[in-house]
Amino acid sequence: MAEPFIYRRRVDFAETDMAGIAHFSNYFRWMEAAESALLREIGVELTASDGTTDYGWPRVRASCSYHEPLRYGDELEIQLFVKAIKLKAVEYVAKCYTGTGEQRRHVATGKMTTVYVCKPTAGGPMRSLALPPAILEKLSPLAEEVLA
Repeated sequence: MAEPFIYRRRVDFAETDMAGIAHFSNYFRWMEAAESALLREIGVELTASDGTTDYGWPRVRASCSYHEPLRYGDELEIQLFVKAIKLKAVEYVAKCYTGTGEQRRHVATGKMTTVYVCKPTAGGPMRSLALPPAILEKLSPLAEEVLA
């Protein structure tokens, strides 16, 4: 398995419900924040425009399995793996942990698939594109599988 990208943050009060437990929807935001941080670190733009065409990475699939609750103040560590690079898409697996040592807990496992797309800046439909060679070059060393 390839080395994961590590993203850390604390659970904010506003991200919890009345019981002080992190609301399930936040895991998707946190996984997306980890992806954004990874792409920023390797020099890949999450969104770009050349003035006539906009480029981006919409999510076409996302899921999360919850193992234990996170609470306000818990430190969250997301280990983000690039599971597979396909012709037009990237698949991620996010393993979420809190605590250290014997107190370390695996709290959730998420999966996301993003597709590289473009659309006219002035408006119009999106269409998927093959991943450009420059992006493939930066992402490939992180991936378990490269199918592009």
